[in-house]
This record gives sequence, C-alpha cells and structure tokens, in this order.
Amino acid sequence: AFDDPYSGAQTYINGKNVILRLFSENDLEEYTKLTENVADKGEFYPLHIPSLEIIKKEFGEKGWADKDDGGMLICDKKGKMVGDIWFFKSSVNIITGYEIGYQIFNKNDYGKGYMSEALSLFSAYLFNIKPIERLGLFIISENKGSIQVAKKCGYKYEGTLRRTVREHLNFFDYESYSLLKEEILSLRELLKKINQVITRRWR
Repeated sequence: AFDDPYSGAQTYINGKNVILRLFSENDLEEYTKLTENVADKGEFYPLHIPSLEIIKKEFGEKGWADKDDGGMLICDKKGKMVGDIWFFKSSVNIITGYEIGYQIFNKNDYGKGYMSEALSLFSAYLFNIKPIERLGLFIISENKGSIQVAKKCGYKYEGTLRRTVREHLNFFDYESYSLLKEEILSLRELLKKINQVITRRWR
C-alpha cells in the first residue's frame, strides 16, 4: 500500500528487506530511546537530540506528515525499527524539490542494505506523490558510508560546500548529491523489480 500518507495513517511500503511506514503516537517512546542512545550511533550522528516531551509536542501538531516535510520509519521485515527517513524543503531557497535526511539507529544494523533500499523506495515514492523533478542530499564529506548509499541509489555528485556544517566542535564540508525523476524507476516498477528478484530466489 502506498497511497499519499497525508490522507491515510495506514500507509506503508513493503520492500525486499525493509518496510517503510508512517509514525504513530505509540511509536514515540521507543523512537526516542533509539535516537537518544548516542553510544550506538556513528561518528556523524548529531548531538542535539530532542526530549520525549518535545517529540510528542511536534508529533501532536502535524503528525510528522505535513505538505512539505514528513518522515517514515524504516523497519526490518520482523517489524523492528531500524531507522528513519525524512523529506523537507531545501535549506537553499533557489533549489526546487526536497532534501532528504536519514539515519540507521544502531551501528549493528550498518551494512545490511536497509538504508540503500529505503532511500530508493522513499525517493520513488516522493516522485510518485509530489509534483517535483529533483531530490537532493547534503552529506558530510567524511561520511563515506552515506555517500556510498547515495551513489548506489543513483544520486549524482554536484559539488562540495566547504566548511558548511559544524558537528562535534569541528567544521566539515558538505557534498551535494541529487536525483532527477527520470533517473529512477517509478515506485510500482521498483516494487515489481524487487518482487521479481524474490520470486526468482524462491524458485
């Protein structure tokens, strides 16, 4: 099921290794625990982490599914929360389309293919429901894992913004990547391709 999430709370995208679904109020406590445990995160994880009270307040205002920003949980096939993925208006006013941000909650789930599949599905989904031609990513240059995910999903390098972001008391360069609508399969085609791969494997 992948209707526009902003008209129904049961929306989910069932992939090969992940399920993308909307947040519910019942998710918030577990979600907060997963995001606040900095010891389980990679070195580029932001240190500013909102409290459960702030998260509940923000969720109550718009349910994290607004017209120009929103997110979905990334779950494994058993339903365990492994990450999240978001879209929002670009921080650079002249850029059209949306930026995407994402994270895997625990380092033990790195390298399992969750994020590359989630990014592909989420990107195709946004092109399916939004009148946009472009999606963008800004990634810290040293974050080689995230850059690898972007390239695997077809995002193309556009350039480097030097010393743009300050994290952990250090300044880092941002690399800009983008994906155009014609550079990715439609969501239905992508899901069909995944199902075909699974069908062949079952045989």
